[in-house]
Amino acid sequence: MRWLALALALAALPGCPNPALSAPCPGQPVGTFQFAGVPAPSDGGTCYFAGDGGSAFAAEVSFGSGDAAYLCPQRADATPFQGTHAGDHLVASTMFPPNDASGCNCLVVVTETVAGDLVRASGPGTPVTGFDGGLEVDVVPAPDAGPCEPASTVPDAGPSCGVPCQVVMSLSGS
Repeated sequence: MRWLALALALAALPGCPNPALSAPCPGQPVGTFQFAGVPAPSDGGTCYFAGDGGSAFAAEVSFGSGDAAYLCPQRADATPFQGTHAGDHLVASTMFPPNDASGCNCLVVVTETVAGDLVRASGPGTPVTGFDGGLEVDVVPAPDAGPCEPASTVPDAGPSCGVPCQVVMSLSGS
């Protein structure tokens, strides 16, 4: 369940970046935001173990050379999400190493993808004031993981593993 806390809760942090928490974000800073994620109203996803809670975290958005984009969570040992941007629209992902998941007999890989638009005060060229988009968390069996479901012959084997599955959240930043 450790990965779920990391992938969905992303530990509530203060809105101010703290350089002691993580390495500097690559590229040119665009803004640092306090993000809030809530399960998407139409489809919160298919992972039974995700729960109905939201997610809150602080992160910096930066742009690198060409169309490179980064989202850098402000927490210890954070790995920057890497991706691209087209103007103020960005898509960036990060993948966590294989880990245990509740109810699964296999290791799973978690990939988080943030996609959305930077919000500007009053149009192009004005300061960035926020972010509006989404967060998708994809959970799949690790390569060569073998069967993930609990053995049906085991009494009280617990809930079905249910991977692959996905968690979908609306994500805003201010």
